[in-house]
Amino acid sequence: MTHIVLDTSVAVQWIVKQQSAELADELFLAGYSGQATLHVPALWLWECSNALQKYSMAGWIEPTDMADHLRTLRYAQPTIDTLPDASRQASWIELALQHKLTAYDASYLELAIRRKAQLATLDRKLRKAAVACQISCIEM
Repeated sequence: MTHIVLDTSVAVQWIVKQQSAELADELFLAGYSGQATLHVPALWLWECSNALQKYSMAGWIEPTDMADHLRTLRYAQPTIDTLPDASRQASWIELALQHKLTAYDASYLELAIRRKAQLATLDRKLRKAAVACQISCIEM
């Protein structure tokens, strides 16, 4: 089984096709079909909601379609990580400081390290940090 940590930048491509949508769709199908386990930190739920809200405010998606879009995100069957304890939060901050990331992005990196998973992201800075931590990244 392939284990992939999926960040919000890739997941929202399932809704708003901007860049790397073909590969993002392949990841969706892999999660949906059970061919891969897509891991996400609990934060992912809020980040996806926030991203969809921003796309709605920008006119990219209709506000009335929001519930359908949120269901689409869940169809990929993401495995939502448990809420962090203080030790895991300290790991995020350490990674964030070391690689000049936000704590949000560091939570994806920490999850990839802990799960020994590949990382799927469109964020160049996060990808660079993952490579420095010897985490394989899916080229998007």
